[in-house]
Amino acid sequence: MYLRHLEVTGFKSFAKLIKMEFSAPVSAVVGPNGSGKSNVVEAIRWVLGEQSMKSLRGKKGEDLIFNGSQTAPRLGKATVAMVFDNRSKVFPIDYDEVKITRKIFRDGSSEYIINGSKVRLKDVVELLSKVGLGSTSHHIIRQGEADRILNVSNKERRQMIEDALGLKIYQIKKMDSERKLTKTEENIGQVETLRKEIQPHLRFLKKQVEKAEKNISLREELRGLYNEYLYKENHQLKNESERLKKEKDDPEKKFESIRKELSERVEDARSLRIKQEIDGLTEGLLGKKTEINEMRSKQGQFERELGRFEGMVEMEEERKSKFNHATVPFNSVKDFTNKLSELIGDGSPEGGTEVLKKIINEISETTKSFISRLNLGFEFNTVELDNLKRKKESTVSALNKLKEKEKLLLVEYSDTENQIRKKEESLRVLEKEGYEMEATLKELRGVLENLKIKEEILNRQKEEFNRHYQDAKDMFNETISINQLDIGAHWEMGERDKNKERINHLKIRL
Repeated sequence: MYLRHLEVTGFKSFAKLIKMEFSAPVSAVVGPNGSGKSNVVEAIRWVLGEQSMKSLRGKKGEDLIFNGSQTAPRLGKATVAMVFDNRSKVFPIDYDEVKITRKIFRDGSSEYIINGSKVRLKDVVELLSKVGLGSTSHHIIRQGEADRILNVSNKERRQMIEDALGLKIYQIKKMDSERKLTKTEENIGQVETLRKEIQPHLRFLKKQVEKAEKNISLREELRGLYNEYLYKENHQLKNESERLKKEKDDPEKKFESIRKELSERVEDARSLRIKQEIDGLTEGLLGKKTEINEMRSKQGQFERELGRFEGMVEMEEERKSKFNHATVPFNSVKDFTNKLSELIGDGSPEGGTEVLKKIINEISETTKSFISRLNLGFEFNTVELDNLKRKKESTVSALNKLKEKEKLLLVEYSDTENQIRKKEESLRVLEKEGYEMEATLKELRGVLENLKIKEEILNRQKEEFNRHYQDAKDMFNETISINQLDIGAHWEMGERDKNKERINHLKIRL
């Protein structure tokens, strides 16, 4: 037997799980002051059943739990586990590895566990005492212990030496033995009284008969127990083997099928093609978006020009309206008419054609001069107004064309978005199928691992069965059968362990 490793979590200064491997016959834990060497020693003392808080440098159980630091929160429990190699079967339990665990919680409660099963402190102490270990069966000298031993009284020194030698458990055993001896002495006194009443020869013969009968009875009982154990165990092992084989067959087939399919569909051509199509559509979508933005920018320019032309047309039409409705002062009209009358009066029939032409020219010039003066500062250009209206109409037409083109681009943009969404949905479906297959594969892997553990347990049970079968054959030869018996083929609850325990007990007695 040797210590394989020590696991400590939440005990004193060990906030996180530490695992110390002891792979050599001699091991040492070294380190500077404050590194936790003493805590390792106290963890070993504690998991082996130490109950004295003073020996563990604490006042109460909560002091053993990591209380937090600047970088780590305090924990709610402390756990220490020691794992021993039991392949040589030093520990009287049927496991190749013995793991003893002790836990303590902040509410003061604690647990003792052996190979995953909760036990009592008494069970731990008894198991360790059978192999020479325990809270008083090992020897640890703490810091300052030597000075304290030198300075204590004789009585305390004796007690310390007895504790260090592990004599306390023997003192307890001694007291129990003394009580049993007292009871035995009482029984002996009663037996002596009976002995005097019975002749020595008859007593001797009776003893021999009783031993012979007891031996025969025990052998018959052992044979029956062996027959029952071997038959039921053989039947159960066969059923369990067949059940595990059937239970394993379907997951293995599914696992291999899914694993093969996954290995073949890693980034398959279909998903790659969809990604390429999405990339192409996305690139086209960006181009359409850029074109729409440019078109909207041009629309803004045309709208600003249209506003400017509309303002200019409105201004010219207003000028035209003012010009058409202009009024002439009365004095100007009066002067004009007087001038015309005067020119007409200057003409006579005798003057001839030349004089008449001259008068007409003067009237024409006077009229032009009058009209020129009537403009009163209003000048209006009809050609400019028509030109502005044509520019306005041209701008409106160009703007409408841009809007129509924008509508078409928006429809194309929306169609492209829909195509991208459909492609992405198809890709998600493919990826989801892959994720689901991965999850199924993981689940099947867990199922197969559990079945593998069950197979290992079953193999150990078969080895144990073969050992018992060979022992029974050596003891009873051909009278042992594992095939046909008039008994039930299944174990009842707890029946198997009771059967094995009774078999071992009878073998020892015989």
